[in-house]
Amino acid sequence: ADAYETRYARKVDVIVRGSRDGVVDLRAGRLDVALADSPAASDDGLQQTTIAYAPLALVADPNAGVTSVTLADARAIIEGTIRSWRAAGGADIPVARFDRPSGSAADRVLSVALRLNPKRSRGDVGDTSSSIVADVRATRGAIGLVVLPYAGDLSGVRVLSIDGRAPDAAGVRAGYPLLGAELAV
Repeated sequence: ADAYETRYARKVDVIVRGSRDGVVDLRAGRLDVALADSPAASDDGLQQTTIAYAPLALVADPNAGVTSVTLADARAIIEGTIRSWRAAGGADIPVARFDRPSGSAADRVLSVALRLNPKRSRGDVGDTSSSIVADVRATRGAIGLVVLPYAGDLSGVRVLSIDGRAPDAAGVRAGYPLLGAELAV
């Protein structure tokens, strides 16, 4: 925003909220541009452009004893069929799942990438990446999904690799499976 203001001599106010709130404010005329992780309805006349892809990551309690899970184990953990970290090569402690809201962009990315059962049982729900990090940090054996650019302080949690691929530039080039589109609307 600062570089844009300097280059074009135009004031930019950055307001950080959820994607849905941003699109609502855009439709109401309170914003000129909204950044979103979910497409706006195609019938409302809003134009949208994909501007980036953000890595999503599974974060876990370090006491779980794993640094990487297989895609199959990630699916089984999220669907609730793996109930102890021991089954995924970790410590003999129960898995505590923190899910994203059903139908959210993060939930859709995870569901498609892991081919999850849409009727799966769900754990406790956290609405934001930073709230998931806080929940995982505070809960023994916990796991949750975050959008890394919005996760905040990751101390006290472990970012898991999937099939040995980390959610970073090298891992993405090697086929890391959890990427979500970021849109300018």
